[in-house]
Amino acid sequence: MATVTLKHVQKIYPNTENEKKKKSKKDDAPVEKKSYQLKVTEEGVVAVDDFNLEIKDGEFVVLVGPSGCGKSTTLRMIAGLEDITRGELYIGDELMNEVSPKDRDIAMVFQNYALYPHMTVRQNLEYPLKLRKIPKDEMDRLVNEAAEILGITQYLNRKPKALSGGQRQRVAIARALASSPKVLLCDEATSALDPKITGEILDLLKKINEEHKLTIVIITHEMSVVEKICDRVAIIDNGSLAEIGEVREVFRNPQSAAAKKLVFPSNPFDASSEEGKLIRVVFDGLAANRSFIADLVSTTGLKVNILSANTKSVGGIGYGQMVMELPSDLDSQATIINFFESNGLTVTEVEAS
Repeated sequence: MATVTLKHVQKIYPNTENEKKKKSKKDDAPVEKKSYQLKVTEEGVVAVDDFNLEIKDGEFVVLVGPSGCGKSTTLRMIAGLEDITRGELYIGDELMNEVSPKDRDIAMVFQNYALYPHMTVRQNLEYPLKLRKIPKDEMDRLVNEAAEILGITQYLNRKPKALSGGQRQRVAIARALASSPKVLLCDEATSALDPKITGEILDLLKKINEEHKLTIVIITHEMSVVEKICDRVAIIDNGSLAEIGEVREVFRNPQSAAAKKLVFPSNPFDASSEEGKLIRVVFDGLAANRSFIADLVSTTGLKVNILSANTKSVGGIGYGQMVMELPSDLDSQATIINFFESNGLTVTEVEAS
């Protein structure tokens, strides 16, 4: 069983300079460190604060948020590469706070591949298995299976420098899979790759998740990663969990300010008058093929000003969103919003820039 559960997890990096200072009443109150929007207390910098998350067995979850929000620190605590200051981490039913990384049955894929340049691909895949003293026959089987799954069998005798970035990332993933982990962690594993290779790696990870029922946790700052592959998305903001839900629902109707910032299209427009209102309309599936704007005009006689629009695939379903300006009178605004909502579309008010 490979559930991953974080309960009230906190990570504080001690501030040695503050420790030398005498405590005062002023120091006792948390102070916001504006450059990273994190709290600084007398103990140090609070990177992750009261973090609660349960990842189900075999689930594919993406932790998303801007740089400095605490997502990498959270992943490293799960892997055992960072100590937990407070709180509890469970894998299955076992408390992992004091368990060493090698005994957690977790594999991690890093952004920079972390391959040994003097070793061949095969030797890179074998190395962690040798550390675990896996018998030679078993090691060969595990390496060959992982290489076949990742499509790198033909590269086993090459060294990393002879491979492209996408091929190196496949090797890194194969090395992780060869150790048969219960949980696979990926730290910005596609951020250094071009869009085409990124898509291939993400499709591959999704296939591994579905076919091998492997629990996978990825961190990223790119919403395109979230939209493409995961079951649920966890939005992290200022070291805390701002929102979590199924990716389609978070895209359709984000609740937190952090999620809205990631999901809503960038909008450089203001309403043309103080009475004007900007709304975001989301449509999906079969609704994407309907001519709602033309229907709105023919049904109500009212018009809107479309400021931005895009479509994308979210979890394999076509989604679209429009930001539009409504007429200034309140009755017309209410009629238009009611028209969209009565046709099953999600409508959210957008703050002007």
